[in-house]
Amino acid sequence: MKKLKLFSLLPPVLLPLLMAGNTHAARPYGGFLPAAVNDKNGNIFWCDAHRQVRKLCSAIEVDSKGWFIVVRSKPSSDCPGGKWGWINPDKGDVATGYTITPDKEFNLTMKDMCSPEMKVTFRPNKKDPNYDDLVGIYAGKEAFRYKQIK
Repeated sequence: MKKLKLFSLLPPVLLPLLMAGNTHAARPYGGFLPAAVNDKNGNIFWCDAHRQVRKLCSAIEVDSKGWFIVVRSKPSSDCPGGKWGWINPDKGDVATGYTITPDKEFNLTMKDMCSPEMKVTFRPNKKDPNYDDLVGIYAGKEAFRYKQIK
């Protein structure tokens, strides 16, 4: 009988602990993107609130600090899986957007980046789990990791 009481108490005790341990995890982004997003050169970025509403791009995930939002373009004949990028929703008037492009260091091509098998997400930084790294997963394996350093 004592075992039954102990096990019946575990779920209410463990649930807050599990939730508290997950407070720094990246999460799906359910809001609207900033209305004005420029690339690093000051040109209009390919994803913003207007394009999000028109379903030309979508906001996938936001890091645990709310500093970066992963975005993906609508698939096209040139890029069947859609382009990947991220937006830094700066507190200023205009946010900054970045397209993720192939890097020789990671041995990826544009075909790999545009593949439906590519997924970009956030994963906890191994040295400091309070921060998230931007991670590309291609065909089920980690293909690249951009470390967030603060």
